[in-house]
Amino acid sequence: MSVEADCRDRDQGRCVRHGGQLTRGSHCHHRKLAKQGGPDAPHNRITLCPDCHEWCHRNRREARDNGWIVSPSADPAGVPVKYHANVLAMFGLAELATGGLVLLNDEYEVFPYAPAV
Repeated sequence: MSVEADCRDRDQGRCVRHGGQLTRGSHCHHRKLAKQGGPDAPHNRITLCPDCHEWCHRNRREARDNGWIVSPSADPAGVPVKYHANVLAMFGLAELATGGLVLLNDEYEVFPYAPAV
């Protein structure tokens, strides 16, 4: 399979921003944009519906605050990303529903984000 297909599988066929099941197309979005050197790797890719993908590019500040877009100087592997509660519940991470911040790795795994104290 491809990175795109595997990321869609990791994200359970749901948009990580709004949590809905994808019914028409999806975008395997680069958190650190490809034109800024973002890698084509699982830690840098999230599944978004077309509307949420467009929203992220129109609302970059809020998208950056939630990890859906990563600044050009950052390493996406270390930047937490907010996943919707519907998606988190499928990973058995429902306890994160209020914050919803996770880290992604290149083995298509999702981990709770634990900020340094």
